[in-house]
Amino acid sequence: MRLAIALFLLWPALARAAGVVGGGTPASCTEAALNVALAGGGAVTFSCGGGPVTIPMTTTKTISAALATDVDGGGLVTLDGQDVVRLFSVDYQRQLALRNLTLRRGRAADVGAAVRSHYHERGTASLTVENVRFEDNVCTQAGDDVGGGAIYVQGGVSTVDGSTFLRNRGGNGGAIGYLGGDGTGPANGLTIRDSAFIGNETQARVSSFGATGGALYVDGAGDGEVRVERCIFRDNVAWAGGAIHSVMYQSPQALVVVDSTFLENRATGGNGGAIYHQDGSLTFTGSLVAGNGAFSQGGGLWLYHPTAASITNVTFTGNRAEGAVAPSGYAIGGGFSIYPSGPNVTLSHLTVVRNHAGWTGGGITIAAPASNVTIRASIVAHNTAANGGNPWNIGKNCDVGSPQMTNGGDVIEFPERNVGDGNDENCVAVPVVAEPLLGPLADHGGLVETVSLLPGSPAVDAAFAGCWAAVDGRGVARPAGVRCDVGAFEGTESSARFFAVTPCRVLDTRLGSGAPVAANGTLTFDAAGTCGVPADARAMAVNVTGVGPGADGVLRLFGAGSAAPVAQVLAIRPGRTRASASIAVPGALGRLTVRNDSAQPVHVVLDVSGYFR
Repeated sequence: MRLAIALFLLWPALARAAGVVGGGTPASCTEAALNVALAGGGAVTFSCGGGPVTIPMTTTKTISAALATDVDGGGLVTLDGQDVVRLFSVDYQRQLALRNLTLRRGRAADVGAAVRSHYHERGTASLTVENVRFEDNVCTQAGDDVGGGAIYVQGGVSTVDGSTFLRNRGGNGGAIGYLGGDGTGPANGLTIRDSAFIGNETQARVSSFGATGGALYVDGAGDGEVRVERCIFRDNVAWAGGAIHSVMYQSPQALVVVDSTFLENRATGGNGGAIYHQDGSLTFTGSLVAGNGAFSQGGGLWLYHPTAASITNVTFTGNRAEGAVAPSGYAIGGGFSIYPSGPNVTLSHLTVVRNHAGWTGGGITIAAPASNVTIRASIVAHNTAANGGNPWNIGKNCDVGSPQMTNGGDVIEFPERNVGDGNDENCVAVPVVAEPLLGPLADHGGLVETVSLLPGSPAVDAAFAGCWAAVDGRGVARPAGVRCDVGAFEGTESSARFFAVTPCRVLDTRLGSGAPVAANGTLTFDAAGTCGVPADARAMAVNVTGVGPGADGVLRLFGAGSAAPVAQVLAIRPGRTRASASIAVPGALGRLTVRNDSAQPVHVVLDVSGYFR
């Protein structure tokens, strides 16, 4: 009897110990100990001595227990696949949660080098990821139905929260691949929150097959949605869909992107420098799309035949579509391109500025009939189009054909089309033609960077047709004044005034003992306090010219002492002298810095026409 009681008292301790990896020292945290802890499912924790520890993996950990498995590394544990094995494989209908871990160097041929989660029924939890770092996981195959360099999920309800994905590679979806299907199967949703995707890429870049979605690849959402909230996508690369490649099939399948940032992602051979979305619906709000590039269409976004689409409070700036310029002329839609399937696309409170296309549609391209797209309370300005190297200067801001986009009211466009050129067109039939007086892309508070409205901007209090969002792209409440502002930024200052000056040259690197701005170099110079501009000027209206550059690149202009903005001021091309109007905000002591992001030196000329005070 005493023995029975002793065993009964000992059983809870034994049960708990079975889920603990290690005995308090780093040496005790072994792969064998992990195998034992995982065997029965349930909660798995680590006791490794209180410091960081790496456990090399030689075999894949298959999750087959009926009891849900929850692995928590406490922020100290790294599981290393040694470039040899997949780390976790989740059996049919089994559940896995991973928390506070680093998973690195997993390797698989087809899908999910760190985690593969097999087929799940409708409504069941399949995979939960919380505060996990995925580094250098690789799926080696390229092809149409492989991918998810770090994670591959088939069906169920999956969540990724507060995690980081660095340098993962897969056939499709360098970081994550999600197979949800066409709605006839039992899949229903993926949510990604507060996570960062940096430097992920597809395994192949020379084919449209097996090379889409540098960070995230979505093949249907079943009867649910794929939701991305408060995430950062930077420097991800694919053939198409530099950051996200999403193909949906029918309603109610949807891609929802909220309060997220897309920086310097690339589609090296196809469309959608940041996002490629096809069919289903798209909701895109409160986000920044800056400095992305596509070889063909949609430097920032390519949207094809959505069942519905709403894009609100998004800033598109410094994006480029310029690889395919001849003979097809498909380098269009520097900011974004849309192929509407009906009158179901609405663009509200957008700021589309300083984008570039190698052909036409420097800011926006809409396939006919563009009237299926309604744009309202938006700014489309200072975009450029190279027309395949021809001097036509058409389609600078928009390439929309006739009829143009439906004007929902209060669309500011600058500059307007080439008057008298029947081949050129405005974005809408009757835009508000006015210099919008925009500041640089910068941190103005909120979750994403924005392009501000400078004091005196005609976009301030100019949404006469109404407010189309309760907050702006930063989450600032609208309206700040008597009416909402036009664009993605709701200004809070409108009292400053603009003062014109006699046009005056502030900088000319060709004169005297001056020298061109060095390749990938900077030049800082006095601005405010010269040419009739007072030293306390808050901003300056300037014209920036790049004279005879020797290589492709961009010029950036910003206040001395500030970080260089992502957005360009002027795109430069070999042997071509080009100019662009801009607003510059001086830095310390009224000084400005120009940065030459190209491989050759370039002379720079800067003229000032006025200031804000």
